[in-house]
Amino acid sequence: MREEYRLPELADKYVNYDMIRTYTHLPPLANIRLRLLQAALTSEEHVKEYTDVYSLAVSLVQLGMDTHDSIDADSNGKTERQMRETQLNVLAGDYFSTRFYQLLAKQGQVEMIASISEAVCDVNRLKMDFYLRSMQGKMSADEFLSYHINIKSKLFMHFSNVMTGSLKRLWPALLLEISKMEVLLNQAKAVEDHIKARENWCYWHLLEQACDEDQMLLENEHNNSVLYKLIDKYHCSQQLEQKMEAAEAAAQQIVRKLESDVLRGTLSELIQSISNSINISSAVTNESR
Repeated sequence: MREEYRLPELADKYVNYDMIRTYTHLPPLANIRLRLLQAALTSEEHVKEYTDVYSLAVSLVQLGMDTHDSIDADSNGKTERQMRETQLNVLAGDYFSTRFYQLLAKQGQVEMIASISEAVCDVNRLKMDFYLRSMQGKMSADEFLSYHINIKSKLFMHFSNVMTGSLKRLWPALLLEISKMEVLLNQAKAVEDHIKARENWCYWHLLEQACDEDQMLLENEHNNSVLYKLIDKYHCSQQLEQKMEAAEAAAQQIVRKLESDVLRGTLSELIQSISNSINISSAVTNESR
């Protein structure tokens, strides 16, 4: 029997406050990675009882970091309300990031606290490296994807320490491939949402692949109309779909090596649902142009 995914309901106790809802714009939970983690932990009998507390703790840490990442640090031209919203986003991120201590401490999970704390430091180092490389313009499109994949997976990678058998052996590769699928899905949506150029894989891809004349047009990175004409011209969305197909195939191949029939079925469905999402996103994008 497959366990129902209920992290959003568990997390609601910690995020559903009037002040937070009124003055902050919270990012979504990391549902893809959390579904993966919950399915994996549930399949391990010796830690199954800790599935909810482990998953909830890491979901709050991730939400805290994502909330901080969503903050626009530029205060120029902001109204008093907008400044208050920024301050509350900072506090909300801090609040989410610290609640995992309490959750795990109540269960006597001191080693897990230390492990997650170390992972947070690793994620922050990766983000700093990424930011510096981005600002220097010294980054390939493959490096862009690699940074994003490692940033998303790092917090979840250490859970292999509580896994056994084939799952323990395959967890790092499985997590990386599914994180890659999540990144590709987000990048496909970034094309649809007209996200900032340097936060878009297509921008870095065009810097490498576009002709010299078109690369010069990219120097005005704030001109989204130019960027999206080039995205269409060089078929960037289709290339993201191809990368998704390759990642899906790699992830499914890893899943087939797992010992648990139930876990194989659950993860196969998860992988297929991510792949289907990028197709829907691309269809919407094409219709909107």
